[in-house]
Amino acid sequence: MKKIVLSLMLFVCLVFVFSGCGGGGGGSGDGSAKITPDQPITYSIQITPSQFPSLFILGGTQQKFSAVVKDSKGNAVADAVVIWSVSSETAGSFSVKQTTGSAETIFTASSQNFRGTIIADYNGSTSSTDITIGIIDKVTVTSARTAAIVGGDPLTLNAVVTANGYTLNPQPTVNWTSSSPGAASVTPSGASATLTPIAAGSTNITATVQGTSVQSTAVPITIKTKATINFAATGFTYTPYYTTTQPTASFSGSEVKVVLPPGTAIAMHFPNNVPADYSGYTKLLVTLRGSAGGELVGLGIGNTSYSNMPNLTNANTVYTVSVPSGVNMSSLTTYFYLAAINAGVGGNLTKTVYINKIELN
Repeated sequence: MKKIVLSLMLFVCLVFVFSGCGGGGGGSGDGSAKITPDQPITYSIQITPSQFPSLFILGGTQQKFSAVVKDSKGNAVADAVVIWSVSSETAGSFSVKQTTGSAETIFTASSQNFRGTIIADYNGSTSSTDITIGIIDKVTVTSARTAAIVGGDPLTLNAVVTANGYTLNPQPTVNWTSSSPGAASVTPSGASATLTPIAAGSTNITATVQGTSVQSTAVPITIKTKATINFAATGFTYTPYYTTTQPTASFSGSEVKVVLPPGTAIAMHFPNNVPADYSGYTKLLVTLRGSAGGELVGLGIGNTSYSNMPNLTNANTVYTVSVPSGVNMSSLTTYFYLAAINAGVGGNLTKTVYINKIELN
């Protein structure tokens, strides 16, 4: 019987205790609110530099990195301690693995080809930027022409250096070599060079990336001299145009005399006097002299004409007219032409032109 009474008393006490703790409609006895755990704070991290799709770092060189940490409201966390790492430890090392605020760390890339990420961590929030590490593996030399002319325009050579498939920018300095310096000299300028023709012959041009053994394939360049079209020795034919009054062409000593009535043109054919190989020639030089009166307004080869010709009014002056580079010299086998317009008092003066020499340069 005593045991039953004791059990009932214990039960009543327990009910009293629990009812007291839970009084007030579920609140605490002192009226305070329940405490809930804090939500985790997230941060954003901006790494500098960062480049899409990947930041290139040349193997064996250094790259600075920094990070700015911001809270969820976009405010910078000035004293944030950032921990740095790379996706593979063999890719390189950091000068310091922890930075505070916007302080920099220096990443030294290993001499290998590698693709991975640089990672910045602050209190479990992370950000990363893709990197590509590459070693120089190729240099390619390009040239607008495969031939150059003694006394003509210099030839520009360019080297393109790549590493792990990336074209380096800026391009590293390369050392240039001419296998035949007596035929052509090479003046370097960083990743470019100027070839100056010296004497007829040939040379092979190579470029080696400075500080490495990476060398380009040799580029052969032919060195030529000016080619003269000896029309006085082997003859010519011509075709008149705009022929109200026929223009004419004939020999006058070693020159070709062309008579152009107002508003006419004449096509001079030199099919047997041009070089078989036109490569390298970039200019057509025509030495002319003209009679007083009349105006020479056109000079051309093929279907390409050039205006702003000199007014050949001085019979004692020899003019050398240079046709701009880029002309297809092979069209000389079709024709070379001169054109005149009405000029002078009354607009009816005939122009007489003497062709002294034609050269390819």
